[in-house]
Amino acid sequence: MMRVPRLVIWLAVALTVLVADALRAPEDQVTARIAVMAINGYQATVSPWMGAFGVGCRFDPTCSHYGEEVIQRHGIARGGYLALRRWVRCGPWTATGTVDPPPEKSPES
Repeated sequence: MMRVPRLVIWLAVALTVLVADALRAPEDQVTARIAVMAINGYQATVSPWMGAFGVGCRFDPTCSHYGEEVIQRHGIARGGYLALRRWVRCGPWTATGTVDPPPEKSPES
């Protein structure tokens, strides 16, 4: 009989916990809170240095504030997707000062 490696078992348990957390309301998601804390840490530490070197966000609100807002509104799965999509759109082809507010939470979400 073949034994299942412990790593596979731990990965399955971790994936189950993450999926269960993502199915909760956004304000109750532990993963969303952790993501927002990581964004706040970036805003407090790295972001000021980026401005000092002349690097600025092309969007209004900034990508980190946008990410924080959509994760709080929509949860880690949809909010993380929206934040990633916004980050990918940033580049020299985007005009500086582009206004792109976070989408409102739909009633069925």
